[in-house]
Amino acid sequence: MKRIHAILLTVIASFTSVLLAEIPKDPLELPVRKPNGPTRDIASTSQELNAWMLIPQASIISPWSFVLETPQYRVPYSDNFAGFPMLSLGVGKAISQIGNFHFSGEGRVGFAYKSGAVGYTDAAGGSHKDTLSLMDLPVSGAVKLMYYIPDLNFLKPTLAVGMGMHWLHQAGKGVNVSDDFLLPFYLISPGLTFLESRSPRDWFGGFNFSLTFMNTFATSQTIRGVSFDLGLNILL
Repeated sequence: MKRIHAILLTVIASFTSVLLAEIPKDPLELPVRKPNGPTRDIASTSQELNAWMLIPQASIISPWSFVLETPQYRVPYSDNFAGFPMLSLGVGKAISQIGNFHFSGEGRVGFAYKSGAVGYTDAAGGSHKDTLSLMDLPVSGAVKLMYYIPDLNFLKPTLAVGMGMHWLHQAGKGVNVSDDFLLPFYLISPGLTFLESRSPRDWFGGFNFSLTFMNTFATSQTIRGVSFDLGLNILL
C-alpha cells in the first residue's frame, strides 16, 4: 500500500511541476512559442471549451479491501470475489486552458452487479455461506487535467481527481443480510487519451484508458481498490 501511495504522489508531483512550468512568472508577459506542428486557431479552441462530451465506459473493479459490516454480520466481498464488471456513463465539459494543459469537469453514473456464494460471519462469530447479490450504483464528479504533448497528437496523458457516493443494495436468503448502504468515496485516476479528434466538428473524441484508485471515507464499510477503465469520447 505504501508503494502505491508513493506512485500516486509521484504522478501528482510530476503533473504539478510541469503545470507550474507552463505558467508565466510575469502575469503581464505571456510566453511565445514557435509551433513545431499543426496549431489550433482561436475559434477552434473556443469551440472546444464550449463543447460537451458523452463518455461511455466499461470497467473491471479489482478490490483490495471490500467489506460491508453491520451489528448483525460482516461480509468480506474482497475474500470472495476477485473483480466486478461495471458500465458507466459520463458527461464532461472543458473548463479552461493554461498553455498545453486543458481542464475539464466530468460527472459519471455507473452500474455494477455481482451474485454468487459468499462466506460471512454473524454477530456471534459464527461462519455462514450463502448466495448473495450485490448491486452498486456509484455517482461521482471529478476535475480532469489533460496535457497536450508537443509533436505528439495521438497520445495525451490525463489525471482526474474527484469524489462520489456508492449506493449499494445487498440481498440474500440469510437472516438480516438484505441491506442498503451509502458510502462516500474519493478517487484519483491517471490515464491516457488516444486518437483524440483534431476538429470540434467531429463526433469522435478518442479512446480513454485509465487506472482509477478509489477509497471510501467510512470506517466500518470499506471499498478500496483499483478499476481498469476503457472509455469512448463522443463530442456533442
